[in-house]
Amino acid sequence: MSTYGNYQNAYKKASVNTLDQTKLIIMLYDGAIKNASFAVEHMKSGQ
Repeated sequence: MSTYGNYQNAYKKASVNTLDQTKLIIMLYDGAIKNASFAVEHMKSGQ
């Protein structure tokens, strides 16, 4: 992995580690909704 990728991962980890629990739960649900919507669209299109 490139050095840039390592910095990106460190930034993401630091961001997650400093957020409060409520914001983390909201991020979790946002991701779940986004991925569920993506799955439904693909199921409808037959992919």
